[in-house]
Amino acid sequence: MTPAPGPGVLGLAYPFAAARAGHSPRSFLRGLAANAPFLVVAALLIGTFLLGGSARAGVQSLMVLRPLAALALGYGLWTLRPEHLRRHRVLLALALAVVALPLLHLMPLPHAVWSALPGREQIVAIDRLAGLGQIARPLSLVPDATANALLSLLVPMAVLVLGIQLDRPSRKRLVPLIILLALASATLGVMQLLGPRGGPLYLYDITNADSAVGLFANRNHQACLLAMAIPLIALWGTRRGRGPAQRSGPGTILRRVCALTAIGMLVPLILVTGSRAGLLLAAIAILAVAGLLPGWLAQAQEARARRRGRTTLSRLALPLGLVSLAGLLAMATAFTGRAEAWNRLRLYDPEDLRFRAFPAAARAAWRYWPAGSGIGSFEAAYQSNEPDALLAPGLLNHAHDDWLELVMTGGLPAVILLVTALAVAIGAIFRVFRPTIPGRAADPHGQVGAILLGLVAVASIGDYPLRTPAIEAIFVIAAIMVTCAVTPQAAIAATGGESAPRSY
Repeated sequence: MTPAPGPGVLGLAYPFAAARAGHSPRSFLRGLAANAPFLVVAALLIGTFLLGGSARAGVQSLMVLRPLAALALGYGLWTLRPEHLRRHRVLLALALAVVALPLLHLMPLPHAVWSALPGREQIVAIDRLAGLGQIARPLSLVPDATANALLSLLVPMAVLVLGIQLDRPSRKRLVPLIILLALASATLGVMQLLGPRGGPLYLYDITNADSAVGLFANRNHQACLLAMAIPLIALWGTRRGRGPAQRSGPGTILRRVCALTAIGMLVPLILVTGSRAGLLLAAIAILAVAGLLPGWLAQAQEARARRRGRTTLSRLALPLGLVSLAGLLAMATAFTGRAEAWNRLRLYDPEDLRFRAFPAAARAAWRYWPAGSGIGSFEAAYQSNEPDALLAPGLLNHAHDDWLELVMTGGLPAVILLVTALAVAIGAIFRVFRPTIPGRAADPHGQVGAILLGLVAVASIGDYPLRTPAIEAIFVIAAIMVTCAVTPQAAIAATGGESAPRSY
């Protein structure tokens, strides 16, 4: 039987409490070893948020984060067991395919092969004028950028290899950790607005220096994180204890009040980020949580008789209160003039470079089809195809539509991989919301993971959240949550004998 979470802030100190239970140095070391995967992934998450708010090649903090992620990945591979591979074989296969794509783009190709690829005419002409002869080149137009994209996969791969080794209680403890990191980023964002424009609290040189970006360089990524925190907070707020005294009473009420208050605080903080996409993501997150809360609360009842004793109206009170509170706070923020995201949405500028560049990026994607220009090569590849009418002092480092950028840089292999991943994800999400295993209730943990995946997918339509290590790490954890929620009982028994999902 899995022990109950021990003392500490939100139960995060449980691994240390379990390690101390033996009251001897040897028992302490054994306890730490038993919880080592959780401690390593938790430390990596904290380091990722502190150092991984941007993925630009020139960001100095990545020189610290990536070696740490490589060490964590090495430890995770060392502790990986065959049962972990069997249980998560589909997720691991997709991850390996993602890593293989930039690797293939870096492999040198004979001149006859790469020069025949679409969009390479300029390079062939330059080589001929420079007298370089028929040299071998990789598929990628910008190998350095592709190598940077490959290195950026160290963090998500480390989180994946470590995360699949966690048992259910350890996965639950990641939820409050991510919430605390999101709230820390939100708090830093408020302090940034109170300080001077581009002041010392902004962690990156290239950033939205007049917005509440928090631990990130981009306000859209901050807003995406805060929107993802909403379902996580709701999940934590509906958690119940193991003992009868912990399943109801003042502790449960206090937890739900704290969760409702935290979500209410995030709504105006998303508005002041200035991210228009954040408005959409927050609305989707709140509506999704409001729709799922009645089911979560019903699962939290101790017995069927007690559930019958509570009316449907009582179960709807919390989600209705959540939507009402979010709406009131959003209107109050807008009326006070602090809703920068709403102001930017009202002052929509059709001349915004990101919108004007979309057709040019689409034409460039067709020019390099089906091979692609190389993962990570968007900036240089777009500049070589940029129309004269769009020339400006600034630069477009990404397409601001990750779906389109993936097609442009990855070509047909990336599209095949993307379609495969979408098919797997849609099938898993369907099973999360409609369990196919007899007698198994829907898992709130898996449902929240599905919401997080959906939020990132929507955010990628107008931005590039998965280019940022911190969002990558949460995305991987969400994928693990969904995978574990739909794993057949036989596989669960083979990896530790977990029982059917309990309400969070």
